[in-house]
Amino acid sequence: MLKVTCRIILDGDQKGPEIWEFLTFTSKAAWKITQFLHGIGKPVAKGETVNVEPIDIVDREGWAIIGEQESENDTDAKFNKIERWVWGDELAKLRSKPAAKQIDDSDEIPF
Repeated sequence: MLKVTCRIILDGDQKGPEIWEFLTFTSKAAWKITQFLHGIGKPVAKGETVNVEPIDIVDREGWAIIGEQESENDTDAKFNKIERWVWGDELAKLRSKPAAKQIDDSDEIPF
């Protein structure tokens, strides 16, 4: 198993929070490894045997859809998680969309 540390990059190339992606090398989880490799620009052909060395994925960039996961221990806590990796046509569409607006959570109330 590999624990991949992924850093979210915010507007202005600022470093955001880290998310961990756990890649388990079992036949049941092959889809996730394939998706991850496509997402970082190392496509895998269907049925291809893949050998992933940690050094091959260090400092790679990829795109992913981020979601939330509820904590198993604390019902009020939520954690960021990678829903899925994106590439190809889906990535092209995402890159062409304008950036999401940031929420203004200041205490000022406009009148």
